[in-house]
Amino acid sequence: MRKKRPIPWFLIGALLILVIVAAFLFTRPRLNEGSPTMPAPSLPQPSTSISTLAPLPELPDPAAPFKETPANYELITRENAADLELLGQIGEGILGDDFDLSPDGKTLAISSGGGVILADAETMRRIGFIPLMRGAWEVDISPDGSKLAVSHSQVGNESINAQGAGEIKLIETFLSIYDLPSQQLQTRIRLREGDCAGTSAEDLQFSSDGKFIAIFGFTPRNLPNGGSALCFYTAFDGGLEHIFQPRDAYGGIVLFNREGRLLYTFYFESLTQRTSNCLAALDLIQRSMVRKYPIPLETVQDAHLTSDGQRILISDYHCMGWLNPNDGSWSELPLPDLQQQDIEKVVINEDGSRIAVVFWPQGKIYLLDGNSGAVIWGPLDSKLYPTWDGQQLSQYALQSSKLIISPDGQSLYQLYQGHSLRKLSLLDGSVQAVLGGLSEEHIYAVNPDASQAAFGGYSDNSDRVWSLFENRELFSLEGHTGMVRGIAYSPDGAQIGTVSEDGTLRLWDAQSGALLQTLNANTGAAWALDFSPDGSLVASCGDDDQLRIWSPQDGTLLKSLSIGGSGQSHRILHLLPDNNSALIASYCFHEETCPAEAMTGDLLQMDLNTGQILERFPEMTFGLETSRDGQFMGVVSARRGWCYGNPLTNPGALRCLANGYTGLGVSPDGALYFSTNGQHIQVYDSISGDLITEKSPGMDYARTRVSPDQKILWVSGARLQFWAIPQN
Repeated sequence: MRKKRPIPWFLIGALLILVIVAAFLFTRPRLNEGSPTMPAPSLPQPSTSISTLAPLPELPDPAAPFKETPANYELITRENAADLELLGQIGEGILGDDFDLSPDGKTLAISSGGGVILADAETMRRIGFIPLMRGAWEVDISPDGSKLAVSHSQVGNESINAQGAGEIKLIETFLSIYDLPSQQLQTRIRLREGDCAGTSAEDLQFSSDGKFIAIFGFTPRNLPNGGSALCFYTAFDGGLEHIFQPRDAYGGIVLFNREGRLLYTFYFESLTQRTSNCLAALDLIQRSMVRKYPIPLETVQDAHLTSDGQRILISDYHCMGWLNPNDGSWSELPLPDLQQQDIEKVVINEDGSRIAVVFWPQGKIYLLDGNSGAVIWGPLDSKLYPTWDGQQLSQYALQSSKLIISPDGQSLYQLYQGHSLRKLSLLDGSVQAVLGGLSEEHIYAVNPDASQAAFGGYSDNSDRVWSLFENRELFSLEGHTGMVRGIAYSPDGAQIGTVSEDGTLRLWDAQSGALLQTLNANTGAAWALDFSPDGSLVASCGDDDQLRIWSPQDGTLLKSLSIGGSGQSHRILHLLPDNNSALIASYCFHEETCPAEAMTGDLLQMDLNTGQILERFPEMTFGLETSRDGQFMGVVSARRGWCYGNPLTNPGALRCLANGYTGLGVSPDGALYFSTNGQHIQVYDSISGDLITEKSPGMDYARTRVSPDQKILWVSGARLQFWAIPQN
């Protein structure tokens, strides 16, 4: 008689798994009876698992650091300037306009011009950074906190003929999914390949169960399948599940109900007028609209769904109210009596019992009772900042890009695009912590061997030093009590000098970040500093009328000279190679308090021995770069625009471009100059004025600078890029 063979252990395990799955399927909670959708089978699960990462074909590495030392690059000349290549970039860039908070309330992900900044939500300290070539647009953390989805773009290889702009490169749009704990890329999707988005994407959102990602994409209408599209991707491998039809009908917001069965979004009656006063409920099982809610508002701007799915807070510029998605009823909420104030941003806590509202243009914040609209606290005044409209100075509050209330209902996070992320107490509105962003007027310096870059201009008054070879932050320089406005390396690379609005000049060890000396530089803000070419002197100037010169070795004050001139803030300083003279540029057209009338200033050459003004260019000059000998200059003049030549000795011979140009790089030998106009880098022959080459990598460029050895072109903007010509 044959002996019975035992059942293999793996079959027993498989049977147990089947029993558990069956029990789950038959006992899971059903949809709320009032929900405007019909019971249907669950969404199909993806059939394949990811085996390899989706690469970025024919596009640069988005996180490329220096691949070679400067010795491996050619000298940039008239003959080879057309061969300049983008070889890498570093830095986190300025803050973007989107952020997300993990479900456990511990981690923040913030979009920036360089990628995604990760921070501790309690302390607001940076804990990580994910670099991307053109920065991040929008970010979203999955409900279980395991994944981070990011929308971003790069310049592609295809060109189109754009009306009024000629032949331009198309922007390629991507959706990248990262493992959040490890910050490792899991998959990357080119959205245009599925006809979702060709050039832009927004309203990125994980579904409530974390299995899917919704995104609203746009493709130029002169391309196939042009227009907008609301798309649905699987979260674990980025496979395109569905594009909701009709195209151009949906978008603007994405809200998932708790069960993950319904998606609420704007509905557009007109495909040409992209405004909406309608909300649509889309069934994710049937993949169709099941209900449309007319909203009694002029143009719906924002919407938030309570965690139980029973109420949706909807607002436009002037009013807001609750929509009941079960019966479509509407209940308007009263607002604080504010004249000439518009609703800028709105957010609710999980159950909708609290509403935080920001009003524009004064930036006042109120906390309201979610049921009655009664004011709990407010207004919390925001700091006002100066702006220049071309005719007069005025004040405005920084614009809030997004608000989030923490899961425990204790804190409100407020993002100011390009400035800072604040953590406020929901109890009284007090500021608990701030993550300082890099300002649009940020500054940088690169050390002599091109291994480090130091960035100044953070709203938390710090500086940050990055490794160019590793593309990561090495350390921060903390101690200033005002924003850092000037930064420079000593010629030997051993020290970093910084000056700040707090009026001090600080010297730091460039390898460790240790503070070496604190010097009282100026009365009022200090705006500029420079080391002499031989490293024996360091000087500063600022709001007062003094140029002060020290020994960087021991901090001894060697000389204090009265500058004179227009009486404006002295904001640019160059010590010339002879150690006997300096160039000083003064202006103050966009600051809240200027020493003199706005839109005035000058460029001076001063004798450092006598304090005598040798030459004067009587125009507000807010950009200055020079050749090695100081004779050839690139200047940005308020009246003339971007100019090159020598305005001090021969202003009539200046060659000037339009004011749309902001870069002003000059080669050390004076043979070349480099300009930017936001999206292009242009290289000119300084003698003939002829354009030698133009590069169009599509970055928001602000400034250009050439390394002292004339082998690297530094271009700052969203991040700091380096361009060079590799040796054959």
